[in-house]
Amino acid sequence: MNLIRRCLTALAALLALTVIPPTALTAGTGLPVPFLPTPPQIDGVLDASLAGLPAVPFGKVEATDSRGAIVPANYRLAYGATFLYLYIEVADGHPVHRDRSYQNGDGFHLVLAVPQPDGAPSREFYVLGFAGGNGGGDFLHQFVWYHDVDLAFTPLGEVVRFAQHSTEGKTGYELLLPWSEVPPYHPWVSPAIGFNLCFVKAVGTKDKVYHYIHADDLIQDEQSPRLSEPLEFQSPVLTEGQQTVLLPDRNNCRAGETVTATQVTLAAGAMKVPLNIRLRTGDGVAIDDESEFACQPGLNRRRLELPTGGLPSEGIRFQWSTRGAVVEGESPLSILPAVSPDEWRARLTAASHSLAPASHTTLEFRLAQIETQLAALKPWRPCGKLRLEIAEFARLLERAERGQDAIAERRGLLRRAFRSAVDGSLQPYSANVPGDLDRNQRYALLMILHGSGQEDVGLLDNLPLFPGTIMMAPRARGTSNWYVGDHAQEDIAEALADVMANYPIDPQRVILAGFSMGGYGVYRTFFETPGKFRGLMVLAGTPRLPGGAGYPTAVDFTLKKNLKKFRGVPIFIAHGTADLNCAFALTESLVGKLKECGARVEFLADPGAGHGVSPAMLRGSAAWLAKQLSSDAPQP
Repeated sequence: MNLIRRCLTALAALLALTVIPPTALTAGTGLPVPFLPTPPQIDGVLDASLAGLPAVPFGKVEATDSRGAIVPANYRLAYGATFLYLYIEVADGHPVHRDRSYQNGDGFHLVLAVPQPDGAPSREFYVLGFAGGNGGGDFLHQFVWYHDVDLAFTPLGEVVRFAQHSTEGKTGYELLLPWSEVPPYHPWVSPAIGFNLCFVKAVGTKDKVYHYIHADDLIQDEQSPRLSEPLEFQSPVLTEGQQTVLLPDRNNCRAGETVTATQVTLAAGAMKVPLNIRLRTGDGVAIDDESEFACQPGLNRRRLELPTGGLPSEGIRFQWSTRGAVVEGESPLSILPAVSPDEWRARLTAASHSLAPASHTTLEFRLAQIETQLAALKPWRPCGKLRLEIAEFARLLERAERGQDAIAERRGLLRRAFRSAVDGSLQPYSANVPGDLDRNQRYALLMILHGSGQEDVGLLDNLPLFPGTIMMAPRARGTSNWYVGDHAQEDIAEALADVMANYPIDPQRVILAGFSMGGYGVYRTFFETPGKFRGLMVLAGTPRLPGGAGYPTAVDFTLKKNLKKFRGVPIFIAHGTADLNCAFALTESLVGKLKECGARVEFLADPGAGHGVSPAMLRGSAAWLAKQLSSDAPQP
């Protein structure tokens, strides 16, 4: 306890003190962003006090159908010490909200990015999606769509305020985005922040009009950099009091490292600002430290340091406030244990006699993943999952050294790996194994293929385990290869062989399922190896690659000549009629052609459902699966 208190006392020590006069924060000709001393009310209606914010027309408008009328739209930007403010006004009082409105209309997505020289696209960014309407409890109403080049699909916190309001002749969309939701971006510490915005207006039944600040054909694509325009944050001014933010330079560190933070205080005049810092550990211990910051009018900045020696390796809550809680905040701090991958690798080799070959390979993969994640870890990214993975690997290694194979014994959700015969690389897959696994019993296997932008991690987490069934999900070498490129088919075959070699699976009861891109993967995988699967399940899938996917070896399953192998095969297909990402009409046509070719198709068309797995689809797929796995089900 005394050691922790000394660490917090050290936090109050100044590394440097810089007083910044009230001049422009960023130079250049970027998009101007005025300062607001207080956050506006968020109700979809522009506050009267904000009428002076410049209404900026979108720089580029593109329509999927040139015959449609273009509805005018503009946007307004502002910022505060703790938030970014956006107001979009559309000259249409009757908005249309469709499946995934943030990309299909009416809704919008925005980009915050690290600008690159000469306006080049950046690989460091957020893409946030906001769907119009009331949200209906769907987290896709406001969420992180992409983080850097990876698909995120994570909900934004409740502190994000977003509202829509329509009157005769216009609709307003209003957003208050706390800077705390998009670390490390903040106008008072970031060298520069890039911004892009795309409002999507629905036209007719399926067409769209895109309103861009900066036209970017890749703004909706995974594994792609993004374009943005620099923001020019105008000088903040207060007429009374002060506003303070405390921004850690990093949200993770190794045990014993020093973490630095920047305190920025906007002061109306000369004053001393008391700052209280609290460190809250996992067991609820709260330690307080307070210091004073002598400030001049304008922006004032000082650097603080926190030596972490002696602090436990765990997740820490780093909390701060000014006296009277004018502004307060909190940041996570993950303290990672000291790790020596080379030492662990040597210990794993020495303990290999206690492990089945597949278990040893899985631990090799997990160690390689830890090493890769440590090397790629960005300072501002919390890493609670990595910290837990390190602790878990240490426990598994210690058990192996005691002669126990914890991987082979594990039940429930787990991630395994095999060494590929294609190139010798370590490749993972996820599995869910019944807790009461009986190795004298044969189990059915449900293999699930992930959708575009996803991988196997997390795919099985919320899926119920059907009685007498093992589930698995291959990574297939990537997130968006359409199960055509990157040795995806070889990976599926090798993952299937590995899970069957390590668990008592009945090879005559293997069901292949997939959602969206994974639906195409089901068709393609069965086309390649039809003898391996008893039945197929496709949810909101597509029978052919979208235009521009770029795989010349792709097979078009809308053509009857490619459906002959499906004769006699049980197939469950479910699709929402309002799906605008994978066309319902294509699936409906495919079902007819499959039946003509002799496939035993059960088709569920869910009226009004969009691109997702609806409750009706889940119920239908569960009933179909039960029939296929029953002892008297006809063989394909």
